[in-house]
Amino acid sequence: MPAYLISYSTAAKQTRANLDEFMGALGAVPLGDCLCGLEMDLGLDAFREWLTSQLEEC
Repeated sequence: MPAYLISYSTAAKQTRANLDEFMGALGAVPLGDCLCGLEMDLGLDAFREWLTSQLEEC
């Protein structure tokens, strides 16, 4: 199963906290500061589309 690294950055503490919570809800594993790993049975393009749709729902 493919695994993806997701890196994000933000200047606002609340936005960062929201993204950390969002990644946790997705089942992403924290690997560092604003860096998570997520294993999903999707190809890269499908993963991008899925993640984009999840972020748009927030």
